[in-house]
Amino acid sequence: MRYKLLLLNLIFIINTSIILNVKKIYSKELNWLINPNTVIELEISDDFKKREIGLMNREKLKKNKGMIFIYDKLEPVNIWMYNTYIPLDIIYVRNYKIIKINPNAKPCYRLPCKLYPSIEPIDMVIEVNAGISEKLNLEVGDNLIFRKY
Repeated sequence: MRYKLLLLNLIFIINTSIILNVKKIYSKELNWLINPNTVIELEISDDFKKREIGLMNREKLKKNKGMIFIYDKLEPVNIWMYNTYIPLDIIYVRNYKIIKINPNAKPCYRLPCKLYPSIEPIDMVIEVNAGISEKLNLEVGDNLIFRKY
C-alpha cells in the first residue's frame, strides 16, 4: 500500500512537471525581431475576446513591448482606441508583410471614437507605443520576423 501511494505521488509530480513545461513552450508571447539589436516582445491576442479588449485600460506599455492581434482569416479590420490610455502606432500586417501603418493613434475616452481601418484584408495587427514605427524606420512592404519563446 505504501509503495502504491509513493508511486501515485511520483506520477503526479511527473505529470505536473510536464504540464508546467508545456505551458512554457506554448507561451502567449512572441519576439518580433526588428534587427540584430532590437526585439519587441508582443503579447498575443488570438481570439475574439482578447482582440476586443486589446490594450484597453492599461496605463503604460514598456518601451520594447506591444501586442499582436492574430486573425483566423484575411479580412479588413477596424481598430479603435476606446478606453485605451496610451497613444499607439497601429501596424497592419498580411502574410508577415507591413501593409499599412497608422502612427500616433490617440486615446479615446468617450464614444464615438475614431476608427483606424486597415482598408485591405489583413491577418495581423501590431500595436506598439506611439513613435516606435518611426524610430525603427518601419515602412510599408517591410517583412516581419517572429520567434516564439
